[in-house]
Amino acid sequence: VLAGTNGEGPSLSAIEKRDMMRTANPAKGKLDLILGIATPSLDEAQWSCAQGAKAGAVAALVMAPGYFREATLQGIESWFLALLDSSPLPILAYNFPQRTGVTLTPETIARLAGHPNLAGVKDSSGERANLTGYREVLGPNHRLFVGNETLLVEALEAGERREDFGLMHRQSRVLGAIGGIGGIGGARGGGNGRPPRQGRRWIPAAERCRHTGRMRTDGRRGARAQYRLCLA
Repeated sequence: VLAGTNGEGPSLSAIEKRDMMRTANPAKGKLDLILGIATPSLDEAQWSCAQGAKAGAVAALVMAPGYFREATLQGIESWFLALLDSSPLPILAYNFPQRTGVTLTPETIARLAGHPNLAGVKDSSGERANLTGYREVLGPNHRLFVGNETLLVEALEAGERREDFGLMHRQSRVLGAIGGIGGIGGARGGGNGRPPRQGRRWIPAAERCRHTGRMRTDGRRGARAQYRLCLA
């Protein structure tokens, strides 16, 4: 995700985000580039989607229009539907109420899921109930991304293999141990969507990192270090 929330994305203008996509596209290799969009302006979101498509993005990750946090859910749905209608890019609806003040409920997502241009949902709320709520209303072709690393075990046990964590950018070895996606000491998930049993011991460290900004990982096979993180 380019210009996402775990970085300087919120401080970039729409033009800067477009230019970032133009710059990244020639160097992307086999990666699929997703453009992060966070604006209450429908016109700006529509423009960004159009420019992102021209610059090489495959989808847009779009936060709810946070300035309008007193709006009804019907109003929020109308905003997303207008974007879905006009965007040349598939849309991933991004639920991050800690930043927007707006919660995309499973009922809201259920109504948006009927639109052919909705590719899926990313949830960074940290609410465990959303894992089941969203999965129940999304179709088999929709993608569900989980953005809070403290829910990694639950996500894997629910069959999700699509995670995008802020902590992943700084502590990929730790999350790899939890999910078997990077592996410490050869730990792997076995391809069955379930985390290795030994990975569970890293969950408290991930939770400390999320809530305090500090992590200490101990253990004979683990990395022994303390990190200062700046998570968006």
